[in-house]
Amino acid sequence: MHEFLVFRHAPTAHNRGRVFQGQIDVPPLPLGEIAPIRTGDEATDGYVLLTSPLQRAVVAAHALFPRATPVLDNRLLERSVGAWEGLTHDEVIAGWPDSFMDGKLNALADPPGGESVLALLTRCHDFLSSLDRYDGEVFAVTHNGWIRAALLLTGKSLLPRSSPIPYRS
Repeated sequence: MHEFLVFRHAPTAHNRGRVFQGQIDVPPLPLGEIAPIRTGDEATDGYVLLTSPLQRAVVAAHALFPRATPVLDNRLLERSVGAWEGLTHDEVIAGWPDSFMDGKLNALADPPGGESVLALLTRCHDFLSSLDRYDGEVFAVTHNGWIRAALLLTGKSLLPRSSPIPYRS
């Protein structure tokens, strides 16, 4: 598999307020000082910049690579969390307590009306499988859920201990 470097999107008020964003197109907070990854003559040479189409990712892509034209890729979207989108962490715990373990989201929980874990992993796998078509470096700007799925698929990380696989006998 082709190696690539992945970045998480710019922070949002929803991140700070512990609000589930999913695929809601929430604007990012002001970025302040960010050191670009590529500037000057090398800014567009020999690499591809791929990004989720959500503005919090696109803004981060432009800040990190100010001279590049990012390629929008829907496979880099955050996982849709359906009915949870726009709700706070506490509201989701109150409404769907079985989706949490010790106050933390069960990584395998499927939100009502949202994208299943299997669908996210399939979409992420499709993206990762397509990387060999690119020459040179590949940079991607995406979301926490997507990054965790990619880490799992590439064997770089397993599910965190705070999200054990549920088992009911």
